Amino acid sequence: MNTQNSGVAVKGDDSSASMEWYGVIKKILTLDFPGEKEVILFQCDWYDVPTPSKNKSRWYHMDQYGIIDVDTTRFRYLNDPYILGTQAEQVFFM
Repeated sequence: MNTQNSGVAVKGDDSSASMEWYGVIKKILTLDFPGEKEVILFQCDWYDVPTPSKNKSRWYHMDQYGIIDVDTTRFRYLNDPYILGTQAEQVFFM
């Protein structure tokens, strides 16, 4: 069965090289500081991706065209799900 969905990607730094994290937004939180700014947080489910030194693992694969396959049944960072709204880029996947 094929599915289509949208999610977010966040550029990150995993000690030695930049990489991207892929996930799906579960909640959008607004922190309102009276007389100050408003901060938007996204609570996400993050998919398990390999370290930056690898382009594939059992749950992730990047082909020669840069198209990325992510196993959407494998999750990571369950205790650290939040990002700033400004950090996210929208992505689409099947």
